[in-house]
Amino acid sequence: MTIGFIGGGNMATALISGLISSQKFKPAEITVYDIDAVKLKELSNKLGIVPSNSITELEAVSYTHLTLPTNREVEMSVDAH
Repeated sequence: MTIGFIGGGNMATALISGLISSQKFKPAEITVYDIDAVKLKELSNKLGIVPSNSITELEAVSYTHLTLPTNREVEMSVDAH
């Protein structure tokens, strides 16, 4: 099973850290998309997750979580696609 996150901020980082530390998921089973490429690279380096350059890459995961704080960020993510 794989899991994906749209948004790689504080909420996603906390959830991903918990999933990894609980050993329910390996970092390679977690894919994250964020419009901020620098933030995404930092998260990938820190936790070992799979960075996604496109929201459409998340179609391949079993579950997707939306971890964006406001509608504005949701619109920006969709528009970036």
